Amino acid sequence: MRYRAFTLQTAVSQEREENRLPHYDNESEENRRARRIP
Repeated sequence: MRYRAFTLQTAVSQEREENRLPHYDNESEENRRARRIP
């Protein structure tokens, strides 16, 4: 349960970072996929 909550929180913070740095969108997308797949 804690792990899921943690991944969810990181995903939210990652989205905020994407909004701040749009040129890192591609990298964030790869990190997202890697984190979504356990």
